[in-house]
Amino acid sequence: MAGFNRFARTLTLSLGALAALLGHTQTAAAQDEASERFMRIREESPQGPVRLELSIRTLRPSQDGQPTIHLVGVAHIAQPAYYRALQSFLDKQDLVLFEGVGPDWMNVPNDASDDRRADATRGRMRFVAAAAESHRLAMGTYPESTQALLDGADPYARRQIADALVDGWDRPVFFEVSDAADQLAMTSFGSDAEPGGDGAEADITLEDLGEISAEGLGSSEGIQSQLASATGLVFQLDSIDYMNESWINADMTIDQLLGVTPGDGSGEPGFDSGDEGADSMLGLLSGESMMAKIMGGVLKLIGSSEYSRSIFRLALIEMLGRSEELMEIAAPQLGGDFFDRIIHGRNEVVIDAVRKASLGDEVPGTIAVFYGSGHMPGLESTLVEEDGYHVSETTWLPAIVVDYDSSGIPPRQGAFFRSMISRSIEQQVQMMKRMEQTQD
Repeated sequence: MAGFNRFARTLTLSLGALAALLGHTQTAAAQDEASERFMRIREESPQGPVRLELSIRTLRPSQDGQPTIHLVGVAHIAQPAYYRALQSFLDKQDLVLFEGVGPDWMNVPNDASDDRRADATRGRMRFVAAAAESHRLAMGTYPESTQALLDGADPYARRQIADALVDGWDRPVFFEVSDAADQLAMTSFGSDAEPGGDGAEADITLEDLGEISAEGLGSSEGIQSQLASATGLVFQLDSIDYMNESWINADMTIDQLLGVTPGDGSGEPGFDSGDEGADSMLGLLSGESMMAKIMGGVLKLIGSSEYSRSIFRLALIEMLGRSEELMEIAAPQLGGDFFDRIIHGRNEVVIDAVRKASLGDEVPGTIAVFYGSGHMPGLESTLVEEDGYHVSETTWLPAIVVDYDSSGIPPRQGAFFRSMISRSIEQQVQMMKRMEQTQD
């Protein structure tokens, strides 16, 4: 029994911050106010099954001519059926605003200078070239066309590549592969869209960018993908098709999230922002940090049997269901400013995008905000209190389910394990509060 207790405590400490970030959770006060509006744990009986359910909250406008808004809170690892249900729902909406912190080249403001647009073009071309190089390493040749490049990419990378095939002036980048498919050329004609020129009007070519490596894509096996594999679940970015033209990325860039100056190179793979908490979290999520590698080894052991996978799914259900307390542990380690940008800063980006769409010439009938569930209380509060919306209905979808019969877990053991995780979370929260009081 002592070994079982140690396992529960270690599991809570090592995965607390990660479990919280799987839903981008909010603070405890905000979660109490939400009172299970966006995430809840349900079990039909002591014999199970145990379900983590997430909601779609529908908000109706108080004025005619304004869109209906669906707040689609998501967990970033879940069962395949959950993402299929989400995909079916989202594809029916007129506009989908989705999250995805990306590199600085992703976001070019309307008032950006030509120099800024040229920098974004170089970043986009590097990304596309890195994807093509990855294809060459896997297949022996470069993809014969941009469509072949897109077809061979993972779902979320496919959307990023498609966005990067347009230069900073919103014109297609010329992509050409030799007849033998052993050489790649890419060109943007600069601000004037004409060959040649100087300054911002000059052509930007692949040869100007120096050596291109497939490592420019970053890690393809981050800790979230490993966690999904170990638990028999799937990762959101591997399961959702983002290529619909009515889907828009409404998020910060990595430089904005870190609070650094755009274009200073901080967003390149392997950067050091100088913020220890931020670097630790990003290193964990990317799979590059030492802690991520250690956890990756543990996750491989966990994924070795259906019993251990199911036990771990129970742990995730309990952690995500109590993620407000886990964030109390994690937030001080992330730093106040960084944590504020993760939740509130990104929420501001979403609200701005909703309002912009609502004021356009062609206002969509429906807007779905497809974001981590922890963002939803703040988004709902703003839309209700400042924009005159009201909640009309809530739909619940099961994201993670553990069936005791099929997993071989005795119901009493499952209940005991969940109780141990819960008590361990409470102990860690109390310890952090005592430490804060001592420091004060």
